[in-house]
Amino acid sequence: MARLPQKTDHNKEIVIAVHTFSNEAFTLAKAFVAGSAAESLRQKAAELKIQLPTIAARMQEADVAYRADLNRVLSEARLDMDYVLAGGGRPSSIRLSHVIREQEARASSAPRQTP
Repeated sequence: MARLPQKTDHNKEIVIAVHTFSNEAFTLAKAFVAGSAAESLRQKAAELKIQLPTIAARMQEADVAYRADLNRVLSEARLDMDYVLAGGGRPSSIRLSHVIREQEARASSAPRQTP
């Protein structure tokens, strides 16, 4: 009996691509909040933002049942990129706001050194 080629799940491919893109934006934003090289991170955020329309178009190829999640994930990515591009002068994504809050809490609870 001949093996039939396996049908690829286009939804899975799209979900992975969108989530990977979003995670890259989030990683970039976390590095920015941590104080990494701001200018290189802004450049990378600008490069990612150029890709956003292409990634968003792929989302439209997914079955309707997947689109709400993909839209949310892309919205978070857009906010993360905009936050970095604005040098922190824009509202952050919800996930990045948790990182910022944790960093602020650690900074306020760290022992202060006296001169």
